[in-house]
Amino acid sequence: MTTNTATAEETPVMNEAKLNAFEEKYVAALNGGAMCLMTSIGHRTGLFDVLGTLPPSTSHEIAQAADLNE
Repeated sequence: MTTNTATAEETPVMNEAKLNAFEEKYVAALNGGAMCLMTSIGHRTGLFDVLGTLPPSTSHEIAQAADLNE
């Protein structure tokens, strides 16, 4: 019976630069997706139209003006 034990020679070495580059691209993709979703929600609920008519406001004031539940 043989066992599968990895030796130091068989263990892959992690490339920190590639890992960091992948992480940055992945986070950027997640942020982009979230921005698309939030933009769609803002458009469909009419928030952008309301925001265009209001002075600087709190989230509660914006929700009231848009007839939405904060």
